[in-house]
Amino acid sequence: LLNCQATLAFYLGDFDQARGCYTAALEHAERAGNRADLAYALDGLGADAANRDDLAAARAFSEQSLAHALAIDDRWLAGLTLMNLGEIARTENDYVTAGRRYAESLAHLEIAGDPFFVAVAQINQAQVCLHEGNLAAAERYLRRSLDAGLRAESAQVVAPALEKLADVFARRDSTQAVRLFGCAEGLRHASGFAIQPVDQADHDKLHQELLGMLGTPDYHAAFTAGARQEWETIRALVEP
Repeated sequence: LLNCQATLAFYLGDFDQARGCYTAALEHAERAGNRADLAYALDGLGADAANRDDLAAARAFSEQSLAHALAIDDRWLAGLTLMNLGEIARTENDYVTAGRRYAESLAHLEIAGDPFFVAVAQINQAQVCLHEGNLAAAERYLRRSLDAGLRAESAQVVAPALEKLADVFARRDSTQAVRLFGCAEGLRHASGFAIQPVDQADHDKLHQELLGMLGTPDYHAAFTAGARQEWETIRALVEP
């Protein structure tokens, strides 16, 4: 229960609450000798440390979590922890390591059969492709992720997928890219899910690039049009 409370708080952006719950969960798991709960709490503490830019602690927590997860053959948790290790590497601009960790994460999660986190892992893979300039591969990953997110009406998946697609679309249709960017922001605002710190710099950079492409009046018109989209109209934004 403590791990569940911590995870919810983390995704809602209440990082202090999440840290407290993960710490309590870790202590409880150590007393009970529950290796699965121990691994999950360590994974959460790793994500929290990464958000605070304490990358050494983040890596240490995450490596411990991964060792426990692999020891008990928990593919799902191993996938999540590898995702965190990929985020740590990306924060350090080590995209080679990030790409490897993300690929391992996706492989474990596909075996575990978790469609939500598979979709998240596909967004991560797309991020590496964008960094490498492989826009076609990035778009393929993002469209798969978006399809899964739309089926579940998951703002946690759809918002980042749309924002990364906006980065792809910016090369060929800046107005449509701003609509996608606005739609992502609208979903975040409506759902209360915050941008993860590792993604904030890319978010701000894309905002400035799109604003520079269109100019303030056109940017705000396209952004507002995107932000007003409903679930049933989002897919049309990315149709050819």
